Amino acid sequence: MDAITLQGVSFYGYHGVLAHEKERGQLFCFDCTYRLDASCCEDDLQHTVSYGSVATALAEFGASTRFDLLETLAHEAAGHLLETFSGIESLDLTIHKPRAPIRTAFTDVSLRVERGWHRVYLGLGSNLGDRAAHLKMAQDYFKDLPKVRDVRCAPVYETAPYGVLDQPRFLNTALSLSTYLTPKEVLHHARHVEQRAQRKRERRWGARTLDVDLLLYGDWVFEEEDLIVPHPELSLRDFVLIPLLALNPYLRDPRTKERLKDLTVVRESALRLQNKDPKELIP
Repeated sequence: MDAITLQGVSFYGYHGVLAHEKERGQLFCFDCTYRLDASCCEDDLQHTVSYGSVATALAEFGASTRFDLLETLAHEAAGHLLETFSGIESLDLTIHKPRAPIRTAFTDVSLRVERGWHRVYLGLGSNLGDRAAHLKMAQDYFKDLPKVRDVRCAPVYETAPYGVLDQPRFLNTALSLSTYLTPKEVLHHARHVEQRAQRKRERRWGARTLDVDLLLYGDWVFEEEDLIVPHPELSLRDFVLIPLLALNPYLRDPRTKERLKDLTVVRESALRLQNKDPKELIP
């Protein structure tokens, strides 16, 4: 991955909490390093991302918007670049506020953010109500979501219940998407779309109108109280792995680097024989 760095992109803006900052404004400055794949670029500007265009976009965004916090300005400016220039894969952006209203001597206040496109995989399941309609609703939700692009849908598989057996059969599928939403933001949207389907969490592994699980977030590995990535039971469930591998047969577990298609649960799964066209169940 190649990197281009811009330093000192200055603009006059009206960002700040205090009234005089909003009224009189002050000088701000961006530093930006953006990464792109220029390995196949010819000696032609149209095959890269012009640093002149990026500098102009940054300065115009900073001058035309108004935010109270540097954090908001930096995150929104980073997203603006990712949305505007499709060739940028990731970036580091620093916003400087050298004239911040501080009552002591200082030279600068700055904030740095990192943003980039990540390939994310979600598992979807439903065994209550109109199962196909619930899956379709979730697919459409993520296709229409801002900060998301290139949404791909796996085939749909009908599967036996897992954990609790006295419940209806499931429809399961998976989604792949590219996003610069954070893992917590992806989880928030997963829970929101479950609520749209009137999901009720009454017992573990129980019946549900819609289940949306964050399976993989690029090659990230992390564990927090409310979110573990990769999904902790990813390697145990063929009804998750088979749709996932239909989207990308070369996926590996970021924790072990093992190919998912080599897992015993995959090699012994009868679901491989279904391979249903998504249009059969989700028009």
